[in-house]
Amino acid sequence: LFLEIKPYFLLDKNSIKNILLEDDYLYPNLFKEEWQEVELVNLGLDLKYRLSKASAVDISINPDFSQIEMDPEYINLSYYPIYLPEKRDFFNETETIFDTPIELFYSRRIGILDSKINSAYKIMGHTQSGIDYGIIAANTRDDSTKFSLWDDTGGKFYAFRIKDFNISNVPYYFGITALQSSNSKVASIISLDNTAYLFDGNLISEYQYVKNNNQNSEEFGYYFNTSYFSKFPIFFNFNTQYYSKNLDLNQMGFLY
Repeated sequence: LFLEIKPYFLLDKNSIKNILLEDDYLYPNLFKEEWQEVELVNLGLDLKYRLSKASAVDISINPDFSQIEMDPEYINLSYYPIYLPEKRDFFNETETIFDTPIELFYSRRIGILDSKINSAYKIMGHTQSGIDYGIIAANTRDDSTKFSLWDDTGGKFYAFRIKDFNISNVPYYFGITALQSSNSKVASIISLDNTAYLFDGNLISEYQYVKNNNQNSEEFGYYFNTSYFSKFPIFFNFNTQYYSKNLDLNQMGFLY
């Protein structure tokens, strides 16, 4: 199928009747009835259009994730947040393209806690020349705000990545990632990463450089890892990471 459409309609209406005693001392037998009616109407749409066998466009308007499996309850006694897996279909497909040593795109940041997703757009694909690409745009609203496609009160999230270039028939890839988000503050991140497989894949070298592009900011970080395997019982691994003091990646990513 080149086009898939999944609309949904949700109607919820609650009527509550309260019988209240107005004054227990002056009028012990006087009661008052109060009616409360709460009505909730939700409309949503998921759409997938396949541009080719390897490329597709996804659009999700006011998505409903009520049928998604709930996260187990954790007791966290540490200073650091718990990493939770992504279970929403719209974002599950992005894990491969945005997989980098420093996790810049942690999709659970979008539409969690007290916010809901207004709309989300995704384009992902693979070209014949061996380039993978992914583009994501989403905007959210406050949980207590009614749905509006053009709502500007919540956060906006943008993510872009391309990767996979074969150079001189050497197993090697080079990736570029760009992120921008605006919620309580604007964050703009750019990253370069590459992986090389040398000596028939026995030597693997990974490197990633991350920089905060906000004005008046010189915050950056890097990751470097080299591993060597051989047929003989020889193995070594060298890993180093550095993050400047005020580098904040947790508005869209997850930095342990």
